[in-house]
Amino acid sequence: MKIKTKILSFIVLMLSFISYNEASTLHIILVGDTLSDLREQVVSDLNLMQEQSIQLAHVLGTAPRLHVIREQLASREVVIGTIDHLPIQADDYVLFYYSGHGCRTEEKKSPWPYLHFTAQGQYLALDEVLEHLRKKPVKFGLVVADCCNNGPIEEFPETSYFDFKTLDRRDISPYTQQLFARSKGWLVVTGAEPGGFSWASDDGGILTCALMDGLSYAQYHPSKSWPDLMNEIKDKTVGIQKPQFALLP
Repeated sequence: MKIKTKILSFIVLMLSFISYNEASTLHIILVGDTLSDLREQVVSDLNLMQEQSIQLAHVLGTAPRLHVIREQLASREVVIGTIDHLPIQADDYVLFYYSGHGCRTEEKKSPWPYLHFTAQGQYLALDEVLEHLRKKPVKFGLVVADCCNNGPIEEFPETSYFDFKTLDRRDISPYTQQLFARSKGWLVVTGAEPGGFSWASDDGGILTCALMDGLSYAQYHPSKSWPDLMNEIKDKTVGIQKPQFALLP
């Protein structure tokens, strides 16, 4: 009896191993400028996104491959190098996420911001991140930059009236598997339109919290589309900031 039990356990283990290795992969790249003056908010964002992205991988039935880039490692070279070396296959998913300061120049034509890295004193255009990511044969990719998208300013707007509430607990809805499975190309989401601010609450970045709330079991419904989700985020952040998004091939 013991021998049969051991054999059965071995077979189950081998089947699980085979299933895991044949599954597609969710490649997760989390980037945070934790050396900036936004350290507390950025750390909160990275912790939330790490927990949620692992949940998402399980919901999608994929193997998570996690890369966290922070502290002294947060630089253009490490970010681009990490992307270029990702072993992405045609049925894989990608989640790229950045939290920190963002900005733009008056000459910039693209709507996407520059990402800032304090340790190296560098700026990396989100456009360059997209250029390298879109060379990959991915099934679907989600790119999120929770940062500002403006130039130098002398005065910050008053924020004491902001009334933003987020969920205390988030469990990724199993129905998000359908949303990702029927999607192709890339969805790019940033915290602000050109010239705008992106803010944080005690729970972390407002865009980040609103996005994860929208994918949660409590607020998700099976027929929800990406435009539906983005409109929900805009409704939640009205009067605070103006997020922007685009679906790219």
